[in-house]
Amino acid sequence: KGEKYTLAIASASRNAKPVINYLNIGKMFKTISDGNSVERSKPAPDLFLHTAEKICSSPENCVVVEDSQAGVEGAKKAGMKYLTFTAKHHDGFALWDSDVSDYDVADYTDPSRDLVKELSQACKKHGITFCM
Repeated sequence: KGEKYTLAIASASRNAKPVINYLNIGKMFKTISDGNSVERSKPAPDLFLHTAEKICSSPENCVVVEDSQAGVEGAKKAGMKYLTFTAKHHDGFALWDSDVSDYDVADYTDPSRDLVKELSQACKKHGITFCM
């Protein structure tokens, strides 16, 4: 309700469309671009620029939510704002309590800490609309 946002997926994976179809969530997105959409993948900006063009938006009006360093580099090169949001850091540190390992946020920080709230507040401070 309220303000409407255009959602797009720009996945370097070449199987994004089949996965989205399997999950039956395709109708949530205005467009889906994947590794088959462009020649150069992340960290090149091509995938982000291609997706922005498909949704008729200029890069500076886009916010990328990324989970990889290559994606952040691509978003920056495309001139887009970006957020890094991931469930598990590349060195194995889980951002949620995990039964698999004690190398997680619950064992290394205050367990009552709300990481999503902190991210939302940081976005607001910097003029970025955050929604999940």
